[in-house]
Amino acid sequence: MESFVLKLQSELKAMKQEVTKPGNKSNESQAIVILKNETERLRESNMQLQSDYGNLKHTISELNKTLTQVMKDNTVLKLDNTNLESKINICQNKTNKIERELTIFSNSVSASEFQNNTMLQGDVILLKSQITYANSKIQYLSTNANSRSQDFLALLNQTNEEHVQVTRELKDVRRQIGNINETVALTSCVPRDITASRNRIVKFPKTITSAGFSNLAAFQNTGMFTCEKSGMYLFSVFIAHYGNEYVTYSLYKNQQHITFVMVNGVHSQSSKTYHSGSEGPICEFKQRHHRLLILLVISGDISLNPGPAKHPCGHCYKAVAKNHRAVLCEACNYWWHIKCANISPTSYNDLCNSEEPWLCNDCNSFKFTNSFFDISLQNSTCMNTSNSSSSSESSGSDIFTELREARKKHINNFHICHLNINSMRYKFDELKPILLDKIVDCLIISETKLDSSFKDSLFEVDGYKLQRRDRTDHGGGIATFMRADIPARRRLDIECKTLENIVYEITLDKTKWLIYAIHRPPSMANNNFYDSINILLDKGSKFIENYMVIGDLNYDFMVKSKSQILEDICDIFDLSNIVKKPTCYMKGYEPSLVDVILTNRTTLFQNTEF
Repeated sequence: MESFVLKLQSELKAMKQEVTKPGNKSNESQAIVILKNETERLRESNMQLQSDYGNLKHTISELNKTLTQVMKDNTVLKLDNTNLESKINICQNKTNKIERELTIFSNSVSASEFQNNTMLQGDVILLKSQITYANSKIQYLSTNANSRSQDFLALLNQTNEEHVQVTRELKDVRRQIGNINETVALTSCVPRDITASRNRIVKFPKTITSAGFSNLAAFQNTGMFTCEKSGMYLFSVFIAHYGNEYVTYSLYKNQQHITFVMVNGVHSQSSKTYHSGSEGPICEFKQRHHRLLILLVISGDISLNPGPAKHPCGHCYKAVAKNHRAVLCEACNYWWHIKCANISPTSYNDLCNSEEPWLCNDCNSFKFTNSFFDISLQNSTCMNTSNSSSSSESSGSDIFTELREARKKHINNFHICHLNINSMRYKFDELKPILLDKIVDCLIISETKLDSSFKDSLFEVDGYKLQRRDRTDHGGGIATFMRADIPARRRLDIECKTLENIVYEITLDKTKWLIYAIHRPPSMANNNFYDSINILLDKGSKFIENYMVIGDLNYDFMVKSKSQILEDICDIFDLSNIVKKPTCYMKGYEPSLVDVILTNRTTLFQNTEF
């Protein structure tokens, strides 16, 4: 790498000596100096990335050592488990032997003499209780070791992903440095004088020289230069104008304005002559990503830098112009074409003459302040369920009042809540207080609308473990917050890949439960959902007998014809829906029951309130 840089410096020095000769232009010398500085910058970036790569390798080595130590600890725990099991077997054998001796003794002695041996029976009962305690201790140690192993494995996977990303970026930098040696040259012109119109893209059909550029025909036909090799490019444009008006032209890289030149004219009807102007900007281009064109602007009365759309449509993301029929959503502040929003011209005219605010379908699906929680469930051996709601005038603290009261009333119970939040990134601040105050033990969120660009660190809450199943940042997705001190683990081996779901195994009062957090988008076909949830529930029921399904399934239980698929699934797995009242209120539609709690142990649920 250093030899390459030295070679490049010598070449630049030679070029500098040449450009100092008479006849060379000063702007070319400046371009070479800029190119030299850019090369030095790329070299420093390469050295920094190599240093980061070394640090990352060291971090991975430390994590591997830690993982090895955890595995050793796990092995020791397994050995202790084996020793305890052998001791339990010995104690069990002794217990059986004592019971046989007691049976023989009871048959051979009188009733009065047998009563004198009740103390021995008490010792046997005490020994059994100690064996039970040892079994519970072994189970706790095994669960703790597995949890620690899973945490370190997750950290190792995250580190490996970052390592791959850094390696990819390092390769890109090396490729950019290697491309500096490659030559791309193109000289084109207009073969004859043209009469230009306003806002016209200039085309250069006549090519004089071409090197390192294969798609010449497309450039001649469109006037748009498409980068085929990444690197730094020098563009030099010359234009001559005949007339008494001024002319301007601009260079655009994709939709971004680079430079602008104005050629003045002589403001006299009797004098017409040629006037010229030129410009030579340097900019970085990436392969297949960047295009450059020359836009000719006549008379200076057109915007020189239109840029990206100022008001993109909330559905198609195309620009909403002043002459388009469009409406503004008061919640997300996006303009929507009436065609994209399924608004008829008649309804559009009514909205124009009305002062009532309009909400798009995304923002109008669920009124966040009117019905904050869809399900709030408190569980112990016997479970109570409730659903909190508030009026539109209620504050954020009023929304949580019923939940706080439920926590105070059932302080030792397990509280689980479900919320269809319709974009978690915008409403997490309103949601965070119930986690900070430990009002719920498990929170399930549907329609998070997140993707991998949103890191877990943005939503971390002390005392809770976050699990996510993302789709895209435009729709879908599910997330859970589980208290870190609760014996629970995520069952990735049970989860279904074709369904948005998170499966948890928890232990409540020595009873194991499976919690299925599921979100079914309305676009998902009935047969696909039927097959997926059948596989999911069948796989989980083989491990644990008690389970519940909680989430937004988008089947209206208030209308039998719309929920037949879900009722068939309930019949197969002996499930019952304990939610009996509507959970979804949409403007212009009848209330519906699409958020459900399905369980096969309805006797453990006492009541449901809304």
